[in-house]
Amino acid sequence: MSDTPAIEGRGLSKAYNGVTVVRDIDIAVQPGRIRAVIGENGAGKSTLMKMLTGIVAPTEGQIWLDGKEVRFDRPRDAMDAGVGIVHQELQIVPMLSVADNIMLVGGPVAPKTYRGAPAEKTFVQGLLDRVGLNVRPGTLAARLSAAEGQLLEIAKALALDSKVIVFDEPTSALPPNDVERLLTLVERLRAEGHAILYISHHLSEIKRIADDITVLRDGGLVGHYLCADLETEDMIQLMVDRPVSLYGAMLPKPTNTPVLEVTGVATDAVTDLSFTLNKGEIIGFAGLIGSGMHDAAQALVGGDRLRGGTIRVNGKPARIVNPASAAEHGIVIVPEERKVQGILPSHSVQENFHIGRHRKFTNGGILSPRAMRSKAKELVGDFKVRLANLSQPISTLSGGNQQKVVVARCVQSNPDVLILAEPTRGVDVGAKDDIHQLVLDLAAQGTAVVVVSSEMDEVLALSHKVAVFSEGRMQGLLSHENASPTEVMKLATPKTSKENGNGHERAA
Repeated sequence: MSDTPAIEGRGLSKAYNGVTVVRDIDIAVQPGRIRAVIGENGAGKSTLMKMLTGIVAPTEGQIWLDGKEVRFDRPRDAMDAGVGIVHQELQIVPMLSVADNIMLVGGPVAPKTYRGAPAEKTFVQGLLDRVGLNVRPGTLAARLSAAEGQLLEIAKALALDSKVIVFDEPTSALPPNDVERLLTLVERLRAEGHAILYISHHLSEIKRIADDITVLRDGGLVGHYLCADLETEDMIQLMVDRPVSLYGAMLPKPTNTPVLEVTGVATDAVTDLSFTLNKGEIIGFAGLIGSGMHDAAQALVGGDRLRGGTIRVNGKPARIVNPASAAEHGIVIVPEERKVQGILPSHSVQENFHIGRHRKFTNGGILSPRAMRSKAKELVGDFKVRLANLSQPISTLSGGNQQKVVVARCVQSNPDVLILAEPTRGVDVGAKDDIHQLVLDLAAQGTAVVVVSSEMDEVLALSHKVAVFSEGRMQGLLSHENASPTEVMKLATPKTSKENGNGHERAA
């Protein structure tokens, strides 16, 4: 392989409205190598990738391809030059076929022929075979799973004959089996000679596939390293420059006072949900994809219609028919899909802090912007939200900081029970640590907490007890001392009807 970088950024900087978010970054990746780019949310990773792929123009600096300086005024310029990107959020057209999505990007190796021509079919099928996407070219993209959608994105990049492929959090929404499938494909692309830039918060993935690692912090370059020279703990320390407690947090001691009593609750998706949660206690919901753990959380806030059972809050029956009625009874949820259910992307950070809470800032029917701003400033400090100013759209914040805003808004109502669905999905280790500490602090103050997470380590570290779900049913309840990955997986693995539920007591 050539030592000349396939792509190189020299002195790249980017500023928005006078605020510098990336400053003086040098980065290069050679053909046949994978360079991981890591850092906390807000470190500048995505902005750097956007500059290298023509999505935004650098304020300062140059981009070089194969030893020659280039200029990307738009993404198409980068695509035509052989720089492809696989986004965290799929960039496919759902109502077009797989073949049409691929042909839409064009590219130098795509056949110039009419739609559905034999040459097009051969070209598309070759790409699908290459990435291991086992669907018909005529399949609607809307019917693809998340993993299949990612493979289609890679096929689109290969249709451009991309020498450089940027992967931006490609596995964030994938189950473990599909993660392995994608990582194997990335390794194969490296073997074919592609230069790979790979962004991920999953440091185990980076240890598995990366040759080189670039670390960013606060928009600046920390350094470039060989992956073999860094352990996971080293990466974390370089990213955050402060101690981070990944697991094994000290759990606060709960009381013996029941706050939430759930008995025989059933919906169309969940059956026989029963447990008791005390004041200051944290229960984790664990399970595989489709296990019913998220459906159970929705049942508690009226997201799904109850078909049976009872819910009591502070000893009193609670009739819960929707999230608003749940909130009236003191049960509040931080939703799983932050960008869809948790924020108004085009609205300011300040406005997102106060969604649904404007009555708290009125006097005589008149809204007080000063009071709203004062409270928002207070929340920024209390929840360690990193931002330029309160007026910026919340969509410009990193995922971790968006999540902190959502949590802050939910906590303002002083709920008796706080449910957090996938609280740290798509956030970096620093923001994850902040959110974990927030959960522990809330429990120490007496809030009963439900943590629903696909990350087993997160559930095991944060929970006094773990409810394990499979096939729409709570299969068992494990104490913190008895909850181990092995025990959780025993309960989480789907069973035959004969085996289902044997050997583990469903007790609170």
